[in-house]
Amino acid sequence: MRVIPGGVDIVRFKKVSSAGIRRELNLDGKKIVLFAGKLTKYKGVKYLIKAAKKIHGDIVISGDGPEKKNLLKIISDEKITNVHFVGHVDKTDRLVKLYSMADVFVAPSVWDEPLGLVVLEAMATNTPVVVTRKGGIPLAVKDGKNGLFVRPRNATDIANKVNRLLDDDTLRAKMGTTARKIAEEKFAWPLIAEKFNHMYEKYALVNHAVK
Repeated sequence: MRVIPGGVDIVRFKKVSSAGIRRELNLDGKKIVLFAGKLTKYKGVKYLIKAAKKIHGDIVISGDGPEKKNLLKIISDEKITNVHFVGHVDKTDRLVKLYSMADVFVAPSVWDEPLGLVVLEAMATNTPVVVTRKGGIPLAVKDGKNGLFVRPRNATDIANKVNRLLDDDTLRAKMGTTARKIAEEKFAWPLIAEKFNHMYEKYALVNHAVK
């Protein structure tokens, strides 16, 4: 078996000015933690929200889904004030601005999903990631290099790792630069396409030889 991961358009997904979207969301001068994706229980977003009170910044949730009602209830019950929902974003340019605005991207998945493309997109915009060691995510994230791993279903661990990055500007910038470099060198779509092409050619030759 050979695993070929998904890729990211490193031309479209790159760090851009986020001044406009910060003003729009009234988040000027604040450290931002971003989640982007469908709001299902498998994404583990509730653990990020439960960590919110301990996080030294504001949390922006981009996405929609069946779990949103439960997430809003947690926020209401626990009187959380630093979580902002911005809805589903279907325009790439706006999504790039959200990634660029974020100081840290969090993907707290609780199931073994394939490598989430949102993780690659965040990396391509120079954003360090805090993720669980689930499914295909370790293919892209190297602990301490371009992001940090957290234990699944553990709000305290999320808060600690996120704050480690939010509180250390130098570390955060270094990891962000490394994240972009990994995206460019390992996950740019032309490189992924070449892997497919190589695989097809290899097995086409094998099948031809057998015949």
